[in-house]
Amino acid sequence: MMFAVVSFFLSFFEEKMEKKLKGFSKTIVDRILEYPGTTIGLGSGLAIEFLVLEIFRQKKMLQKKNIRFVVFKQKMRKAFKKEKIRAFFPENSMVIPELDCYLDEINVVCNIDGLENPMFIKSSAASDFPRAMMKKAKTVCFIGYGMELYKTGFSGIPIELEHNSAGFEIFKTWQDKYGGTMGLRSNINGKENRIYMEWVPPMDWRFRSEGQPDKNEQDLIDEINKTPGVVSHNLFGEPKCHFVENGEMFKMCYQGPARGFDGMVFV
Repeated sequence: MMFAVVSFFLSFFEEKMEKKLKGFSKTIVDRILEYPGTTIGLGSGLAIEFLVLEIFRQKKMLQKKNIRFVVFKQKMRKAFKKEKIRAFFPENSMVIPELDCYLDEINVVCNIDGLENPMFIKSSAASDFPRAMMKKAKTVCFIGYGMELYKTGFSGIPIELEHNSAGFEIFKTWQDKYGGTMGLRSNINGKENRIYMEWVPPMDWRFRSEGQPDKNEQDLIDEINKTPGVVSHNLFGEPKCHFVENGEMFKMCYQGPARGFDGMVFV
């Protein structure tokens, strides 16, 4: 009896969420159509998959408005090719064109007192593509799905390390240097070329050495970025990042069509 009740509520929740994501996706695509000639980067996650289905549904109008997409997920690449939608498929994170907007799913929003901007965390394993896409975008819009809100602290930040001496050194010394708590997600003895760890920063994320000023959100991101051996991480907090709670809130700071990559045509 209990199992049946739980199954009913799960089914009801999934149906309600699916309806919400479909409506949400339609509103966003309708808004994108207001900006002819734009280039949109797409991330990953269930919310993005629903958005892609709506893109396919409105593909004729999107093509008429000369709207292009940049996608990096292999499954999504195949789908875009099959639908014959203009898209660019970067082979690595170094060859991404300029984007008018980058859309991705986010799992955690950290609103901490004293921060000018909220901090966003994508809790899936780190990848260098989302951050590279974000750097190339004029504006970034995060869609919440399965989201958690942290008002007084952080969820763990996935950090991807090189599988070499530099990466191992970070794994051994990171917590002592920066405080907080750090754990291994996978791969310390694997044959892959990456080590994945998860770090929960201390509340003030200051250095333990004396005389260091408190860090702000951009300092924290910069500190991770400049550390030798860090390949990528899933912490986002730049001013151009926006959280979209519903489709009506989606907007782009449009400044004219984005440039392509070295003249390469979108297929």
